[in-house]
Amino acid sequence: MKLAPGTAIKARNKGVKHEWKLSGRIIKEYPSFFLVWNENGYRETILKALIETGDIIVVEG
Repeated sequence: MKLAPGTAIKARNKGVKHEWKLSGRIIKEYPSFFLVWNENGYRETILKALIETGDIIVVEG
């Protein structure tokens, strides 16, 4: 799946201790992470390494 600026995404982690969810739009792609504008109006980062290893699952994009 190719993620690019302007793409709407929904992501979640695969952790056992707590569940983390993110819905938003990718603002910019950097060499090691994506900058995401979430639905609450905050900017967050998602590391590309966590997506590649499967620790963060992109549900749609």
